[in-house]
Amino acid sequence: MATPAPPADGDGAAAELVVSRRALRRVSIGTAWFALAVAAVVLLGWILGDETLKRIVPFHREVSMKTNTAVALGLTGWSLWLSQLEKPGRAGARICAAAVMAIGAATLVEYTLGVNLGIDQLLFHEPFGVVHTSSPNRMAANTAFCFVALGLALVLVGRRAGKWCPTSVLALIVAAIAGLALIGIGMGVTAIPGVSQQARMALMTAITFVVLAVGCGCASPDSASVRRFFSAGSGGLTVRRLLPVAFVLPVALGSVRLAGEQAGVFGAEVGTWLLIVAMIICIGGVVWQLSGSIERGDRELRQAEHDLRRAVAEAERASDAKSQFLSAMSHELRTPLNAILGFGQLLEFDELDAEQHESAHHIVEAGRHLLGLVNEVLDIARIESGKLTVSVEPVALGPVLEEVGALIGPLGRERGITVEIDRGAGEPWRLLADRQRLQQIFINLLSNAIKYNHAGGWVRLYCEPGAGETLAIVVADGGPGIDSSDQDRMFEPFERIGEHAAEGTGLGLALARHLAELMAGSLAVDSQPGAGARFILTLPLSVSGPADLPPRSSVAVAIGPMPAGASGDVLYVEDNPANIALVESVCARVPGLRLRTAATGRGGLDAARSRPPDLILLDLHLPDLGGEDVLEALRSRPDTAGTPVLILTADATFGEQARLLAAGADGYLTKPLDVHELQAEILRLLAASGPESGSVPGPPAPAPSGRAAVIPA
Repeated sequence: MATPAPPADGDGAAAELVVSRRALRRVSIGTAWFALAVAAVVLLGWILGDETLKRIVPFHREVSMKTNTAVALGLTGWSLWLSQLEKPGRAGARICAAAVMAIGAATLVEYTLGVNLGIDQLLFHEPFGVVHTSSPNRMAANTAFCFVALGLALVLVGRRAGKWCPTSVLALIVAAIAGLALIGIGMGVTAIPGVSQQARMALMTAITFVVLAVGCGCASPDSASVRRFFSAGSGGLTVRRLLPVAFVLPVALGSVRLAGEQAGVFGAEVGTWLLIVAMIICIGGVVWQLSGSIERGDRELRQAEHDLRRAVAEAERASDAKSQFLSAMSHELRTPLNAILGFGQLLEFDELDAEQHESAHHIVEAGRHLLGLVNEVLDIARIESGKLTVSVEPVALGPVLEEVGALIGPLGRERGITVEIDRGAGEPWRLLADRQRLQQIFINLLSNAIKYNHAGGWVRLYCEPGAGETLAIVVADGGPGIDSSDQDRMFEPFERIGEHAAEGTGLGLALARHLAELMAGSLAVDSQPGAGARFILTLPLSVSGPADLPPRSSVAVAIGPMPAGASGDVLYVEDNPANIALVESVCARVPGLRLRTAATGRGGLDAARSRPPDLILLDLHLPDLGGEDVLEALRSRPDTAGTPVLILTADATFGEQARLLAAGADGYLTKPLDVHELQAEILRLLAASGPESGSVPGPPAPAPSGRAAVIPA
């Protein structure tokens, strides 16, 4: 099974391996048990005095493995096995590795200084004169060096020095020394000119060293050498095909040539020629076969790249289609809600009996609930498609908490829940956040804390310093608490937890967490059943720059009858009859306003040119011209360039709003319309147009209650 891997040393890019880390671990453990088995057999041979068991390889009768070598091999295998266990076994692995290093180092000291430290015959005595042995029962010098290198490699398992892995480097050195010994044994070379060969590595010792070197390499699966050898790419394929050939082919052909020359079949010149020809043929065949494999891999890669490009293109088309669907759904769902909520609010202003007033109130509340659900569904869909963006800037926390308290207070009073917002604690803080989305998170958390609470319970919002340059805003409640098994699930869309689940949409917490993450923050929960819950919103602090001022007041102003003689001519460009009827009813309740309508963009332009109005209300979705085109045409004519334009649209996307305000719109309201806000905007824009346009006075002061006080006409 292929497994993804971290970047290879020096490569700078992640590569996929043809084997899993688990498989490499199994190889490492297997080589450890192989070394333990070899050591056990050899020691048994020394106990029984059996030369075959000392050599293990029955056809090789020159050098037997020494007892110190067998002990050191056993300790090496034990150390390698322990290194693959969890942390409790790694201390033992290092102890065994240190013992292996000590045995090898002591033997090298004996060779270097010409002394006998008495370690060679501690276990068993060997007579003088044994072939290729410099001192009774003493391992060869290259064997001792390999033990020092292996012991050090096992001590350093898992460590790195720059881009190199010391364990892999030392394992390669051991493999090279043991490989040279194997070649010498296979070719019958007993001496190299100028180098003493009185002590020689045993055949089984060399084989075990090669196996252990492989095991040590596999014990460090993230090393460059292991990753390069097992890479799924063309480089790994080349190494796996050519490296064995480079090692085995010269030895095999050289042995054949040597045997032929010794048997008198051919001389040295013919043997050399045959060796060269055979190597050319064999290497050429391997390269030819390898090139075919690489070519197939390249074709597969090109096909994969083609498939990937096609998949990306399809994903982009699907994303665009989803965006268009979201825009269409936003418009189609908000348009009927505009009539429901608008006329419902107007009914609340009329003189109704108690039962009728309650019915109108239920209509408005149900419409707002449905609008909230529509907004949350669209926001979740935008997040999933990557289309939801936030505008992060320094935000003063105190004013945000003040507004949230005014909005959430009535819900708490209705439910009999004590809501305490520590606004003073928020005053010193400035956060890096999107003000509108931050307020949305607070409202979601506080409304949930109120709804999922005991009768007469409490909810508290307070601040505490977070880790680093962050602030934690905590919403705590004294409710029933949340079971640990539900705490992750509650942040999934459409998941509703607890006995009050029917009251929620199952989207608020999921949306709140997504919004927090978009603002480089986090949202977590800390709760126990029966002990309430704490939702912790963590956001980065602003270290420089002024906090934003509260946006142009979203609190509607009180609107009463306009002064005698005041007048305002309003043109509404809209093709939906229900929307027209709603705005007509709203304007009819503001004395002095005269409303004209046009059902098309061109009709609106003609009406504005024939009799310039004091204010234009403009929808974006018109049957002929788009609202943006109408706005551009109005701004391009001298007679309408200064006329205030208020956009009334069901498109609630932030990007659309910012673009149209930059294009010259003076206001932007989304449907469903809030009657208070619509009346306030009409009065504000008429007042801003000046006395010449309609002799309309400036807007009165905001209502103390924070809600619009509408006086019915």
